[in-house]
Amino acid sequence: MTVDALVVDKTGHPVLDLAPSEFSLTLDGTPQPIEHLDLPGAFRAPANVNITGTADLGRLAPDTPVDIVLLDEFNSLYQDMAFARYAFAKYLNRQDATLIAPTMLIAVSLDHFTVLQDYTRDKAALLDALDHHLAAYPWHTTQGEWAAERYATTFLALRRVAEATIGHPGHKNMIWLGRGMPYINQKAMSSSGKITVSSAVTRTLNELFRARVTLYTLDPSGVSSDINKYGDPFNFGQSQLQPYFSNLATATGGRNLYGRNDVDVEIKTSIQDGESFYALTYRDSIFLDNTRFLAVKIKVDRPGLKVITRNGYFAPMREVASVRGNKLDNEMSAELLSSAETNLVYDAIGLTVTPDTSTPNSYRIHLTGKGLPWRFPPDDNRGSLSVLVLAVTFDSKGHQLTHTLKRFDHHMQNEASRKPGDLYGFDLPYTLDVPKNAVRARFVIRPIGESTVRIGTAEVDLTQSPLTFPSTTDHQETPVTASQPGRQ
Repeated sequence: MTVDALVVDKTGHPVLDLAPSEFSLTLDGTPQPIEHLDLPGAFRAPANVNITGTADLGRLAPDTPVDIVLLDEFNSLYQDMAFARYAFAKYLNRQDATLIAPTMLIAVSLDHFTVLQDYTRDKAALLDALDHHLAAYPWHTTQGEWAAERYATTFLALRRVAEATIGHPGHKNMIWLGRGMPYINQKAMSSSGKITVSSAVTRTLNELFRARVTLYTLDPSGVSSDINKYGDPFNFGQSQLQPYFSNLATATGGRNLYGRNDVDVEIKTSIQDGESFYALTYRDSIFLDNTRFLAVKIKVDRPGLKVITRNGYFAPMREVASVRGNKLDNEMSAELLSSAETNLVYDAIGLTVTPDTSTPNSYRIHLTGKGLPWRFPPDDNRGSLSVLVLAVTFDSKGHQLTHTLKRFDHHMQNEASRKPGDLYGFDLPYTLDVPKNAVRARFVIRPIGESTVRIGTAEVDLTQSPLTFPSTTDHQETPVTASQPGRQ
């Protein structure tokens, strides 16, 4: 396990010169040996490295910390949204032409999750993306009947970022510019509703933990904001959690900033924090196969310092009954369908997709081996693997036309000498129903059989000339049906 920690002095400034021997870590009160400590800035990308997207990040700076700025356009008033964009532009204009950390810019509404700019260190590219983005008027923020949608979309947006970025091992600093989800009175909720909410909180915090995402929430409404309207703090350890947005940041080891007009300074503080994290790697000696909350405590020997880190995480249940026969459960259906609806790149599973002329409307999916959870039977090095492949086609306006979901059960061939953990890639042929007006397809890959959500995506230009590949027969293909679940 790896947990990120920010250490500050009495004035709130980061302390960057601590030695490994000055740290101690406990999990549920039990001391855990720290196997490795990465100092702040240890994996910072060199100044001459040009990063223009997720692919460049994985190739040129695979361990560098990154910043993810999200514009909340479904919880914030229009004037607050405009001020948030102004504040971010003001911050950027004060930076050098080349930013220290690769930065991604995202805009989220109830209907769209859009990457305005993939990872880049080019300040001008971010300013240009911000300048060309036109947000819709958030009329639903004043209507109470939309509160449940806004609430669910908040958790969905957080999980999307975690699921998409878990393939990048470096620390992610996520800056949420917006008011966040509305307050919901849980006392008026049914028992099943409370369980659903608690499950959403548990799953979201675990995914953020495993993806090494630290959340900073910045309220752009200024000095008039009232943090108390969001409710009481999280009460970890109880069966029902209090999921108020103002406390999600502190639960992940970040900060919740509000009640100030200098939002650009708050953005600067959040980004500087992201450059100052220590990464502590430890072996979880009390991992349990349940959903009990495990409190993480980190201390330093040097007097007068404060450690800011996440409160802990939930020991996850193993994935069970996610696929019954040829039908998925709602949770896995939601993962696949939500990852198909956005232009966000998911890179936890490495893949490429290329057209193939051997069969009409056929494509060759190459899985590179990155992120694949191979299963190896006892005394047998020939692994097996089951993956779901969702293919969605779009027209020139970005409207979905068709979606096809299949399950592939793959077995290694002639791999007697291969050891567990070795990288192993293979090809899958995929025949797709392509409508005449389709111009683009998005392929989504999700392995079956593990609790950690790992997804890979690839885009295909359907107007490209196809290639020809030899056929393969080392897999079994099964059609699968995904339900259309509501957001949770």
